[in-house]
Amino acid sequence: MSNGTFLSYSPVRNSFMVQGEWYATADLTLNAGGRYVNSQYDDENSLTDVDGVFKTQERESDEIEFWMRGEYHLHPHWRLMAEYRYGDRDDTFQLYEYDRSEVKLSIEYAR
Repeated sequence: MSNGTFLSYSPVRNSFMVQGEWYATADLTLNAGGRYVNSQYDDENSLTDVDGVFKTQERESDEIEFWMRGEYHLHPHWRLMAEYRYGDRDDTFQLYEYDRSEVKLSIEYAR
């Protein structure tokens, strides 16, 4: 505890995830999925939030995430991958909230 700040880091989490995979061709695999996580933190948290106001509240957060991914085998040793991922988190404290999108493109070589 410093300057009246107290943070609880061990929440009780409940989650649900679903994922599917489709082998479109011998060389192309597609998959998509999503997950939901609810986190409830013990005790009241005390901190200065992003608006500059010192708050003391029980903390709870809800997260959702969705993704789509494709893998294409260019050659027996080469693989091309592309992925899009979206995540959103709502929290009692704005400091922990986010809304993000990620795009990944990679090429891999394996013996």
